Amino acid sequence: MSMKIRLSRKASFIFTIGSNIINLSVLFFLWKNIYHPQQNPDNLVKFSTVMTSLLLANLLFSLTTTKIEWSISNEIISGNIISKLTLPVGYLQQKMCEYIGSLICNFFTSFLFILIILVTKFSDYIFLSSAPITSLLSIILSVIIMFMFDYLTGLTSVLTESIWGIATIKVCLVSFLSGVVVPLEFFPNQLKILIRLTPFWYVFQTPIALITQKMSLGVQLIKLLPQFFWLVILITITILVSKRALSNLRINGG
Repeated sequence: MSMKIRLSRKASFIFTIGSNIINLSVLFFLWKNIYHPQQNPDNLVKFSTVMTSLLLANLLFSLTTTKIEWSISNEIISGNIISKLTLPVGYLQQKMCEYIGSLICNFFTSFLFILIILVTKFSDYIFLSSAPITSLLSIILSVIIMFMFDYLTGLTSVLTESIWGIATIKVCLVSFLSGVVVPLEFFPNQLKILIRLTPFWYVFQTPIALITQKMSLGVQLIKLLPQFFWLVILITITILVSKRALSNLRINGG
């Protein structure tokens, strides 16, 4: 159903593809011009390395951005959530299925286009990985973690109904602290230490490291540990908050 809803809005589908093309073009020429005037590029992170990191981060961000939080908010504002809560399937499971449907659509609107650029222009950097299975597992963990973020953001509409500000802050935090806007290599060391204490670092940077670097199996598993750690924490928080929020839900219209 989620896929049918997305595909029924053909104009939105086309504009999403167009906006992603514009966004990536701006990203490319921005960093191209940042590097162009430098007289000693050997002292900097290489342009190809930066673009590979940015494209992979945008690849994962575009795949996992499904706006589930807006769906939850709209259902609460309209009162339609009552029909969802009467179904024999839990609300969390419903939103997970909706999220998966949106992921499939995102594959065609964003993911595939960025993947083509990576394969054709930066293949030397993304095919260094010796951990395809571990990389795939890391991406799956990141997808689940991002779903938990979106779902928890959506649940705040139980108190506020409109979540425009909260959802915007969430997108800004994820974009900036995950290396989607600026590669984390350019961040000050003190800021890097702080970001490593949050799940934002591991959502995108762990898959990127596994995709672009060669490492032993032991190192790969160590890389995955923080993701598993944050996944367990977020799942626990989500289940507890979901039960509490839905039990205190007030339906519009009585």
